[in-house]
Amino acid sequence: SDKVTDTHVEMATQILRHKVLIGLADQPVKFMENVARYLDLESMQEELCVSNYLRSDTEMHNKYPSVKQDSDEFKTIAGRNQFDMKLYENARMIFDAQRA
Repeated sequence: SDKVTDTHVEMATQILRHKVLIGLADQPVKFMENVARYLDLESMQEELCVSNYLRSDTEMHNKYPSVKQDSDEFKTIAGRNQFDMKLYENARMIFDAQRA
């Protein structure tokens, strides 16, 4: 079977960087600001739009218990999904860069 490698993570990161407007569930307002800027919707009532979107979107609210990053559970999950974790960290950096 084919194994995932750092090369795959880098390829996926490049796709995210060049083809995707990143949104993070823990920063929905900042994501909506990015969407408004990307679509040149600055003249809209952005705060009202974001507020309505967040109130209507029940999928944004995580129904699962959170796992603290310093816990053994998190370390086990991260260890088993090391490439997913690398890609997630890269996506967070891209998200920050898209805000600039």
